[in-house]
Amino acid sequence: MKVLKRFTVLCLIIVMALTVSVPALAATKSYTFTYRSYSRRPGQSVSRIRKKWKLRETSRGNSQGGGQYITYMRKGLRVLAYSRTKGGTEYISDIMITSSKYKTREGIKVGSTLAKLKSRYKHVAFLGNYDYYTVKNGMMILFHLKNGRVKWITYMEAPRTD
Repeated sequence: MKVLKRFTVLCLIIVMALTVSVPALAATKSYTFTYRSYSRRPGQSVSRIRKKWKLRETSRGNSQGGGQYITYMRKGLRVLAYSRTKGGTEYISDIMITSSKYKTREGIKVGSTLAKLKSRYKHVAFLGNYDYYTVKNGMMILFHLKNGRVKWITYMEAPRTD
């Protein structure tokens, strides 16, 4: 039930992001998530990080068009991957952080305050429903807050506006 609820919230967030104007950011690099000295971002292959990050597969399901969605977990870290064909190359769809063990390059982690988030990310925008986001070169970091503190962080590809 929790997985369905999270999936529904994620879908709602993506739909909301498509309807909100994205602030212009002057930066040359996009957001990446680094753990154990290895960086990954949505759209890249998941194969190299499975062993390095000690991820375990927790679920696998079929998607329309013959592809698959695969969920990998590690305490406080979830990587959602997709494959265009059964048994094909798996690509990262999003990376979700639910533990204060992990933090962004700017120092934001689960438990950080809204004030700290706004001071570290100058172009953070309110998405609605306790969510804030920032976009850089096609990558988005979504921060979900509860009681003024970050509850979870998700790295994903920014919705296209063309």
